[in-house]
Amino acid sequence: MGSFSDKPSSACLDCSFFDDVYLMTLFSTVFLSIIFLALSFIKNNNLKNLLQVLIVISVWFFWNYTLFVDRESAWSTYLFKEEIMYTITFSFFPILILSLATVFTLNYIFKKI
Repeated sequence: MGSFSDKPSSACLDCSFFDDVYLMTLFSTVFLSIIFLALSFIKNNNLKNLLQVLIVISVWFFWNYTLFVDRESAWSTYLFKEEIMYTITFSFFPILILSLATVFTLNYIFKKI
């Protein structure tokens, strides 16, 4: 969603794109840390990895959706379905690749510890 970095936020005209992304990252890091800690008690690694990937994908999709709504959709007349389809279309591959890389990197790190 970097293509919206030059567009103004509908919620805060003085807020930069990077401030929004930084705050989302900060809150999501805390949230995902708590969730992944809870998932660490699952013994089945395949189930744990699947849940981690699905949670990370959901969080990143939510980030992209809120950025799209805040910086593009709020200034126009998009329907909810159009907002969802636009977000899926433009963030499917980046979300998939980054989610898989993140989860497998975290699992590799936890196995080393």
